[in-house]
Amino acid sequence: MSFGALIVLVTLIKRMDTSRVGALLLLVPAVTAIASWPALGEAPHPLTLVGMVVAAARVGTVLHRQPRAPEPAAAPEPAAATARNWPPAS
Repeated sequence: MSFGALIVLVTLIKRMDTSRVGALLLLVPAVTAIASWPALGEAPHPLTLVGMVVAAARVGTVLHRQPRAPEPAAAPEPAAATARNWPPAS
């Protein structure tokens, strides 16, 4: 992995949820196949193109899904109340 790719990865993780960045990583093979077409003359198989469309659609659903709001944490029990119940009854 190149230094530039690591910088992009870390920047994305800082700005987005990790699950969304992970979904974007699923597009790397498709982008590589598309880039190799003009660069190396390797035309992708039609089923490869179908797979790219399916992967892109699924990544799109992950990226457009609304993140859930975190549930409020329960208030911690005051230390005095815990001390009164010590030692626990057997």
